[in-house]
Amino acid sequence: MQFATFLMFPEPDSRFPEKLRDAEARERGKATLMCQIPFGALGRGWYRDGELLQPGSRFLMEELGTLRRLIIRDVQPDDDGIYVYELDDGSRTVSELSVKGKIAKRLPRKLKATEGDQAVFQTQMTSSQLQSHWLWKGEKVLHHPRAVIQEDGMFRFLILHDLRPEDSGEVSFVVDGSRTTSQLCVKGAAHKIDISPPEQPMLQKSSETSAMLSWLPPNPSVGVHGYKVEHSKLGSNKWFCCHQAEYLQETNTTAVVPEDGEYIFRVFAVYTNGQSICKDIPGSIHLLSQAKFTRGLEDILLPEGEEATFSVELMNPMKGHWLLNGQKEIASEGRFKIKQDGGTHYLSISKVEREDDQMKVKFVCRTEESAADLHVQAVPQTLQLLEDHKSELTVTAGEPVILICQTSTRNCFAKWLRDGQDLIIRRKMDEDLIEFVDNKKTTPQDDISSGEIPDRKTRTDGIAKKREDDENLEQMDHGNNIDDKVPGKTEMLRSKCIPENEKEENWNEPRTNEIVEEEVETDVTGMDIPKRNNTVEGIQKGEKEVTMGEDEFLMEAQDCIRRLIIQKSRLEHSGIYQCSTRDDVITFKLVVEAPPDKFMYEGDADIQRDLHLIAGEHLELTCQVCRPGVPVKWFHGGEELLVRFSIHRSIRTSSSLQ
Repeated sequence: MQFATFLMFPEPDSRFPEKLRDAEARERGKATLMCQIPFGALGRGWYRDGELLQPGSRFLMEELGTLRRLIIRDVQPDDDGIYVYELDDGSRTVSELSVKGKIAKRLPRKLKATEGDQAVFQTQMTSSQLQSHWLWKGEKVLHHPRAVIQEDGMFRFLILHDLRPEDSGEVSFVVDGSRTTSQLCVKGAAHKIDISPPEQPMLQKSSETSAMLSWLPPNPSVGVHGYKVEHSKLGSNKWFCCHQAEYLQETNTTAVVPEDGEYIFRVFAVYTNGQSICKDIPGSIHLLSQAKFTRGLEDILLPEGEEATFSVELMNPMKGHWLLNGQKEIASEGRFKIKQDGGTHYLSISKVEREDDQMKVKFVCRTEESAADLHVQAVPQTLQLLEDHKSELTVTAGEPVILICQTSTRNCFAKWLRDGQDLIIRRKMDEDLIEFVDNKKTTPQDDISSGEIPDRKTRTDGIAKKREDDENLEQMDHGNNIDDKVPGKTEMLRSKCIPENEKEENWNEPRTNEIVEEEVETDVTGMDIPKRNNTVEGIQKGEKEVTMGEDEFLMEAQDCIRRLIIQKSRLEHSGIYQCSTRDDVITFKLVVEAPPDKFMYEGDADIQRDLHLIAGEHLELTCQVCRPGVPVKWFHGGEELLVRFSIHRSIRTSSSLQ
């Protein structure tokens, strides 16, 4: 009689608030395993089928508070297996990752055999139609006296006979680009081998992110297959392998570390039947983790005036700096803006210009760097007239003038020209004090018939004395119009200039202010009559002299609209105006015409047309023209009045006139 007993042992409660869960991933895809550890607990690391994993290009290990995450990139068939996350106290959580691809069953990670035995490798494909082959120590297995290849449906077998220690190495099965690998370890026949550690290990810093390590083979070196190098942070009891392979063949290596810190190193000699005791490498060295780009810089092509943004992504958050054209370091100021968000760095260049074309931008982080070029497409800067606006304008003097056009882009630079010369446009001096002072100088260019006395809107020409025997008709003609017909006889002509702010005063009221008079003899034929110099001086604060009219030009730029404004046009403003950009020009023709000459008080009832005087009495005839400088003529008896006598001219020197 036989009895069977089934024993069950309760599994101890897990300390993990959230355990690992089984996962499934596609070949060449990405897999994520995540768990949550107790608050304040310390993790020992991630394991795959009992082997401690190291962070690298395919294995990204993240710690977010109490969350622990393992991200596997570019999943391979050999990533299929049991994954464990372990705490310092030995607590662990386990999950299984299944990889779906062309290989349904991978090879064992390691196969151990004894010298003289045979090794059988078995794998399974998802389709028997796929092309496959075996690799042994990197060479394709075709015809080998101690190797046999067999097929059974979707199963494939490799059998190696009469194994020897030198047969140890990698055995791989490849299916249409997919690969699964196993490590064959052949243990030699039982015989005593002297296992000694390497000799004279040395540490030499080669850069801030790596260290050069070297040593000598053990003595004797019989049975040595290679060497194993490990690193540890100073003060820690955890050691990690410095290389991806199981052991190294050379007697030197360059070690890199996963994070910044002070590190120590040790080396082992690997034999057929085990490894030697460790040999500590003297000294310690401070190393920085090596920067690795997950996404480098890329060239940018965009039109001028736009904003260019370069970005680069590092595997871990690190600081770096930007270089312009490989030399000048870029600071975050002006057109350049620099920003970092975790492991991603940004460089923004606002309003790129044509001169920025072929600009080289480089990002440097420790010993790694990434570069890219900026290509700027030139945008034609064209001009066009707006609808209902003409390029040829005719205005009357005194009217405002606005020349307007539209540019192709809002930040297009345009300048204005007048008759082919750059037009200097001054800003308004609203807060400056400007005075205008009359000069009492004479010029030989004046003519009494021209009437050109600037800044005077009222003209008074009078006949001072009337002779008894002369009853001729005196006329004043403006153009072809006869305004007044006044009988009288003239001996002296006096000219008075009345300011605009006093033109409404009663001229018959007595004047008390001083009058400066000058008397000149005139010639009938030459009309060489000097007059006052009517130039005007502008005195500005700050001892800077400006002339009238400098502030009459204004330029406005609003979005794509460009305007040139003449607030009060004059005859000399006539000409050819141009608005010019880098690639285009538009032309305006401006004609400023003089306003029609006329009398202001023609037909006014307050003006007495017929005057009756007694011989010897004073006679004064007055009229007002539309603007200063209008030429007038005086007629007497239908004929132009030629002055044959002395002229008394009254020059106002204060606020009143007599």
